[in-house]
Amino acid sequence: MGKIRYDNCMKFYSIPQLDSTGLVKTVYTPREYPHWMYGEEHALDNYIALGELLGITPEEMIRPSQTHTLVVRAVDKSVAGSGVVRLPLEGNCDGLITNTPGLFLCTREADCIPVYMLDPVKKAIGMIHSGWRGTAGQICKIAIELMGKSYGTNPSNLLVAFGPNICQNCYEVGPELMDDFSLHFKEDLPDLFLPNENGKYLLDVAKAVILTLKRCGVPEENIFPSDICTFENDTFSSYRREHSYASHMLTGIMLKK
Repeated sequence: MGKIRYDNCMKFYSIPQLDSTGLVKTVYTPREYPHWMYGEEHALDNYIALGELLGITPEEMIRPSQTHTLVVRAVDKSVAGSGVVRLPLEGNCDGLITNTPGLFLCTREADCIPVYMLDPVKKAIGMIHSGWRGTAGQICKIAIELMGKSYGTNPSNLLVAFGPNICQNCYEVGPELMDDFSLHFKEDLPDLFLPNENGKYLLDVAKAVILTLKRCGVPEENIFPSDICTFENDTFSSYRREHSYASHMLTGIMLKK
């Protein structure tokens, strides 16, 4: 589990492999702070409290709409505050990248994989929401290609970490999902989908994301999966465990000013 911080009564975790570079601050929050949706009761209070710890205001944060798309957008301060203190960016989006210091990119999850990206050479970051749909469509590849186009990122320099997410042992799915994964992972299906006794399968979403990253040229030693399963560890939000969309953890990354 990442390093934990307690400040001003708010608690959050960080990812040491990225924070130790001295270039970024990373965040993921426990289930005791479940509300992060724009307009949701207590959400702005949570953003204000978190911002005080990060040395920024909610107006310097941005969160995408997150509808399980393959859309990643490059953002800057001109759209700061979107999805936090004002409506999200127009159009659906599940990933953000930037090279703007002090702009906190954040997503919200409850079993899906939060993917943190850092290019320490070009000083650029990404925050990606990768559920099974985004993973099947290789949203992380789209993000990496956009970072290359926008900031000159070389995948071999990227550091990529995952926040807590549901593990394969706990993620039961129907056989129909194989069709979605077969486009980009046809040869990998036996490793990604383990047969269960009831005719369903156990899906390893994290492994699929890792395969995507490696095929994009990210070195294996630069990839840091999470060892925390959101379903097994009730410190964190899990739709599969709670059967509710009411609770999410916030995950975010910011280039230091």
